[in-house]
Amino acid sequence: YNVGFNHLEDARIITQIRNGDPDKWSEVKESLPLLTKAVWHTRTRHGYARGYEPVQFVTRIRTYYEVLKKTDEGNRNRNTSDALRLRAPAL
Repeated sequence: YNVGFNHLEDARIITQIRNGDPDKWSEVKESLPLLTKAVWHTRTRHGYARGYEPVQFVTRIRTYYEVLKKTDEGNRNRNTSDALRLRAPAL
């Protein structure tokens, strides 16, 4: 997202060179920051990129998602507990 499709593709190629799986984010995210190093970006088709930025971006998004999940779970548990404590009149 932050570096564009072509730099991401460069990082995927670097991941393959390093015997990683280019289809796994956990491995590509290790290669993206290498695009800031001349030893790597001079060997790629699209050159230098601030590869640490998309890694930080995705990490923040995933962290926020986890916070939202926990908040939602807490709300669900609280709502369920509240509903169980209601005293309904007998019919």
